[in-house]
Amino acid sequence: MLAVAIIVSLSSPVTAACSAAAAPLQLIYRVSHPMVGELGSYACTVKPLGNGHSEIQSREHIDAKMFGIPVYRMDASATESWQEIA
Repeated sequence: MLAVAIIVSLSSPVTAACSAAAAPLQLIYRVSHPMVGELGSYACTVKPLGNGHSEIQSREHIDAKMFGIPVYRMDASATESWQEIA
């Protein structure tokens, strides 16, 4: 099985900064594997809506190849609503 690692992970300080941002914030990550190399990307856009609410849109594109032959492909997207809890 092919293991995939996101190079930079979201931690609580980044998440807190995202929800506090006044303007949309886009985070883009490169996805790679030590033996296979570059696999694709993951992007997250945080849109503050006011009153402690934010909309999070994420997109993922993975295209793994070994010896030039595609072995795995995935395209995914999701939309979430976050609400700050006091």
